[in-house]
Amino acid sequence: MLFRSPGMVYVYRQNEVGEWQESTQLTAAQPALQDRFGSAIAIHGNTLLVSADSRREETPGVVFQFTRTEADGWEQTGQWIPGDAMVGDRFGASLVLGADFALIGAPNQADTAGAVYVFAIDDDGWHWGGKLVPDSSNAGDRFGASISVAGDHLLIGAPGSNEGKGTVFHFRRVGAGWVEQGALDPGRVDDRSGFGTTVAVSGSRAYVGMPRFNDRVGAVAVFTFDQDTGEWRPSTRLVPFDGRRRAGFGGALAVTDYGLLVGAPGSASIHAFSGDEDGWYGVVKIVPDNPLDSRSYGGAIAVGAGLIAVGVSGADGGAGTAVVLRNDGEGWVSSATFMSGSEGLEAITGGQIDCQEGFAASYDCTQVDLVSFLPVGAISSGRAGFLNDIWGWTDPETGREYALIGRSDGTSFVDMTDALNPRYLGELPKTSTSPSSVWRDIKVYRNHAYIVSDGAGDHGMQVFDLTQLRDVTESVVFSETFHYSKIASAHNIVINEETGFAYAVGSSAGGTTCGGGLHMIDLSDPAQPTFAGCFSDGETGRRGTGYSHDAQCVVYTGPDVDYQGREICIGSNETAISIAEVNDKDNPVSIAIVSYPNVAYASQGWINDDMRYFYSNDEGDEPNGTVSNTRTLIWDVSDLDDPILANEYFATTTETDHNLYIRGNFMYQSNYGAGFRIIDISDRENPVEVGYFDTAPEGIGCCGTWSNYPYFESGVIPVTGGNAGVFFVRKHQAPVP
Repeated sequence: MLFRSPGMVYVYRQNEVGEWQESTQLTAAQPALQDRFGSAIAIHGNTLLVSADSRREETPGVVFQFTRTEADGWEQTGQWIPGDAMVGDRFGASLVLGADFALIGAPNQADTAGAVYVFAIDDDGWHWGGKLVPDSSNAGDRFGASISVAGDHLLIGAPGSNEGKGTVFHFRRVGAGWVEQGALDPGRVDDRSGFGTTVAVSGSRAYVGMPRFNDRVGAVAVFTFDQDTGEWRPSTRLVPFDGRRRAGFGGALAVTDYGLLVGAPGSASIHAFSGDEDGWYGVVKIVPDNPLDSRSYGGAIAVGAGLIAVGVSGADGGAGTAVVLRNDGEGWVSSATFMSGSEGLEAITGGQIDCQEGFAASYDCTQVDLVSFLPVGAISSGRAGFLNDIWGWTDPETGREYALIGRSDGTSFVDMTDALNPRYLGELPKTSTSPSSVWRDIKVYRNHAYIVSDGAGDHGMQVFDLTQLRDVTESVVFSETFHYSKIASAHNIVINEETGFAYAVGSSAGGTTCGGGLHMIDLSDPAQPTFAGCFSDGETGRRGTGYSHDAQCVVYTGPDVDYQGREICIGSNETAISIAEVNDKDNPVSIAIVSYPNVAYASQGWINDDMRYFYSNDEGDEPNGTVSNTRTLIWDVSDLDDPILANEYFATTTETDHNLYIRGNFMYQSNYGAGFRIIDISDRENPVEVGYFDTAPEGIGCCGTWSNYPYFESGVIPVTGGNAGVFFVRKHQAPVP
């Protein structure tokens, strides 16, 4: 059974008057192999290859062959998987198709050393003709991540080789085969520059992208082929003239009749270089018409017939678009925009699906039942985006329960009082002057929601009066009640409902950032919040500013008599855990700073009900390989001046942990690709997993589940599931005898 939209290829044609129209949609014939269908495409004549370079652990990837029919449609006529392919190879990550050959990259083969498979065609059709592996091949090279062919020259990128500096290998066609000639010299590059992430060869020129060079500003190395020596020699190096950090310049390359196009998706732009054999004589920066909603503009580029097709994977809240540009003689101008519909999973409502024999519907589980499910498209007025954080509100007058769901482009409101049939009430769009963002965070105080977003420019904090949800009969696009502008972007918002103060953390991009630490906000008037002060502990954070990724603020009632009745905040500050007393907003005081073994990114945590233990996670230790399994740190904070790491709980999974919350004797974890986990902490220092629900059984990594809210009296827990939707689950209750 399919767990996600498996991928699709959309085919567009121009009609008689030059308008672009969708002519067909292509899918693969075998659903079990459709993971990431459309991740790479190559066409030559009447043959089309579409790869599904699966990142799942169950498949190696597959390439599907389509043949043009007389009706100008496409029919699947084959699927290619080489005989020695192994699961996880990412076969099909790159494609090149010629008249009588096809080259297919599998950069993860042999523990990421990589390989390129050669297919050939004869009277009997296409067949596997061997594979290319360079003489110097090592684990991590990712040989085959990029491929380009011109004439008898073949260039293959291995951006992971040489400590991430990267290498590009040169092969030449000899008869029906390809013979290694050597490697292109990248010259001076940084570790992890990714030389060879993209390659393009045209005539006697070769272009090599290294989008991670110079703190990800990026660069493109240009080479010229020396006929006398048979080598590619460095010619020049192209860089973006604005030099923006993390621009990813070189992330996409395409050669046109006008010169070279270089994508810089991190700065949402394309640089069009003009030149000939005598040199380069001009560059124009192409930017989208709507820069606010054009994240990753230029991450993919294709050219043909005087047109450019530009991929904009971050547009429409992550649903993505493609923009067609044409050259009108004076420059490149937008000609059309393509977008898909809102494909996705179907809603599951009307009756609870119990977890039986390890499954609820198609989802792996143990002791967690699926009450209902709403896909992203069902909780949005527009195209499906990406879900992130979630919080809840129980109306004190009616007792109705509402899920407040963060999306990349706004916030959705769902009445889940009848959890078997949750009802979408409407949405609050993101601040109009901000771009879509992966990060959005929501908390509630006195019937008001407070919403922040990270990496979102001048977003500020939205305030929304939740009582507007009481009488909604049809979905509404709401407006914010108040806009707090003392911050711009913020990673999280923390609220202490006992004191009526909010704390924006991870603030950036303008306003009063407080070093990324606690930006304190007085909520005495919930609809008119005011600035109250700052706290940051400069001994923490990657930049030594006291940056806090997340925090929890409480009135302390734990065993340390020195702080009982005082308001404290426990911050997860990237490099350490920070504990501060914030009773006096004009004079907050640091209590303790504590780090731990194999710290990578201290990201979030929660204190237990008696305030003796604090449980925290590290979002970087699993992907960095510094720990073998998902780790939760257990802190004894009975002496706030001297927190002690009492134990480390290691799960059976290896996925990254993200958000965790505690209610009574249970800890509720959202662990990205490992799904939703329920941990029994009755024995505070020795947790035991007692239930789970896998929101991403195909193993998509980030973000199978981002967060959960376990505080409704009904016991129903909404769990956000990335680009799938929101799951309403409940710990399984044995029937009363």
